[in-house]
Amino acid sequence: QLDIPELKRLLAGEPVLEISAKTGQGLPELRERILEQIRQGRAASEDPLVASQRQLELLGQCRDSIEKAVSAAKDGLGEELVAADLRKAVDRLGQISGEAVSGQILELIFSRFCIGK
Repeated sequence: QLDIPELKRLLAGEPVLEISAKTGQGLPELRERILEQIRQGRAASEDPLVASQRQLELLGQCRDSIEKAVSAAKDGLGEELVAADLRKAVDRLGQISGEAVSGQILELIFSRFCIGK
């Protein structure tokens, strides 16, 4: 439950839709507003859309791991170090998407590296 008048005041003239996932109230209008934004090209943005602070932190960790992997590769540090940083990046993306990265997928991705042998 939200205080709709207070929300409208805080958003200062921005359109506010009253919707309910429970009853379906307002969902057709929400769909239409979203489609209208897409039709007018307003949905495209250079700025990424992140759902939560946790996802933003995970994306930062993913970026850091990729940068470390690139740096390690350029510096000629072993493939093991590069692969470890890439695994961290893949893990962070999996945490964001909610998908579990199976051992088979990791084995396929890193089959060219001799890790732990």
